[in-house]
Amino acid sequence: MALWGNLLSVYEKQLYPACAGFIGWTLYLTGAALRLGARRAVTVEGTIDPEVFVSRTPEARLRYGLGLRHLVCGLVGSLRWTLRQHYGYGWELVQTLKRVQRPDVFQLIVGDGDGRPRLEATLPEELRALAVFTGRLPETAECRYCVHQFPLAPRLLRFKAYALAARTARTDFSGFDVLHAHGDNYLLDGRHPQVRTFYGSARDEARFAVSLRRHLYQWLMIGLENRGARVADLNVGISEATRARLPRIQTIIPCGVDGERFRPCARADKASAPTMLFVGTVGGRKRGAFLADLFSRTVRPRFPNAQLWSVADAPLAGEGIVNFGKVTLETLADLYARAWVFCLPSTYEGFGVPYVEALAAGTAVVASPNPGAREVLCEGKFGVLASDETLGEALCDLLGDAGRRDALAAGGLARARDFSWEQVAARYEQVYADLLGRTRHDQEKAA
Repeated sequence: MALWGNLLSVYEKQLYPACAGFIGWTLYLTGAALRLGARRAVTVEGTIDPEVFVSRTPEARLRYGLGLRHLVCGLVGSLRWTLRQHYGYGWELVQTLKRVQRPDVFQLIVGDGDGRPRLEATLPEELRALAVFTGRLPETAECRYCVHQFPLAPRLLRFKAYALAARTARTDFSGFDVLHAHGDNYLLDGRHPQVRTFYGSARDEARFAVSLRRHLYQWLMIGLENRGARVADLNVGISEATRARLPRIQTIIPCGVDGERFRPCARADKASAPTMLFVGTVGGRKRGAFLADLFSRTVRPRFPNAQLWSVADAPLAGEGIVNFGKVTLETLADLYARAWVFCLPSTYEGFGVPYVEALAAGTAVVASPNPGAREVLCEGKFGVLASDETLGEALCDLLGDAGRRDALAAGGLARARDFSWEQVAARYEQVYADLLGRTRHDQEKAA
C-alpha cells in the first residue's frame, strides 16, 4: 500500500501542473490542487447557495470584521509547520485566497503555532485584510465569570480603541459592585466606584516611538490618559516608573506571573550549547534586530556554537539564530527555562513582564537600563543592566560564567515570588474592599 501511495503521489505532482484546470467538490480539494501545482482550480459551479452561508450569529462575524453575507472559509487547529514536508495546517486556504482575490471571500483561521507567521507572510499586503488569524482563542467556558466581547463593524476596525471606548460608555454596569478599567475609560464619567490600572504611560511610549504615526498616536493618547485618571475613583500603576509620569496614581500593584507555568527545569534539561532567548518584536522599542546584530558581531566569535532563540513577530537573520515565531504559552515557558540567558534590550518598558517570566523560570536576565527593567531587577541586584556599548560584553561574560548564572537564577526565583498571582490578586481584592467601604461611607454620610 505504501508503494502504491508513493506512486500515486508522484503521479499527482506530475498531473496537476500539466492540467488546464481543476474542478473539485470542496474548497479543501481545490486548495490541495493549487498546492500541488494546478494553474487554476474551482469548486463545482452551482453547488454553493449563498443563502446557506448567511450567518445565524451575526455577532460572531462582526467580532472579526466579517460581513454578514461574505463567504467565510475557515479552520480550527494547531498551526504547526512541518519542515520535512514544507507544509502546515491552513496552507491550502492561504493559497486559495491568493488565487481567488475576491473582496467578498474571507478566511478565518483559528489556532496558533510556528506555522502562523509563514502563512501570514505568504499573503501579499493587499490580501491580508481578507485573512483573519485569531490566534489561540481563550477558553472562556473555564472562566469563573461571564465573558462579553463587543462586536465591531468592519469599517470601525481602524479605530478600534476609540470605538471600544464608545461601546463601553454605552454599557450598563449597574449590576457590578466595582468597575475596573484596564484602559480607555475616558468616557466613563459617573460610573462609581471605578478603578483604573495603567500599564505604562503614553508620554514615554511617544518618547520612544520609532515611527511618526505611533508617535502622534501616543501624543493624542496623553490627554485621554489624563482624563481617564480623573474619571476613576482610584488609579493603580504597575510600576513606580508609571507613577512618575501619572501623578494621579495612588497605589502600585505590579503585573503577575503564573508560577505554575513559568518555573525552572532540571539542570540536565538546559540547552547543551550557550543559548540566549529573545521575546519581543524585531523592530520598535523591543529591538530584536539590534540584538541579532550584536549576537552575530560579538557573541558568536566568542562562542561559535552559541544560539539565539527568537520568539518574535518576524524572523531574525544570522548564523546560530533559531526563529520560533509565535508560540504557545507552554512552549514559551519551556524556552525560558532551557535558555542560559534571557535578553530583552528594550529602550522602554513600563514594567517588563518578560523579565519576570524569565526570573520565575530560573534563567539569568540581561536588559537595557529602561525604567521597567531597573525596577523589576532592583537596579541590577537580580539581573544585569547594560548599556548598548557594554551589552555584548555583558552577554559574553555571563554565558561564560556558570557560577554567576546560577547565583542570578537563585536570586531571580526569590524576586519572582514578589509577582505571584496570589499576591497580586490579594492586593487588588484589598483595593476593591477599601473602595467599596469608602463609597458606602460617602453614601451614608450624604443620606
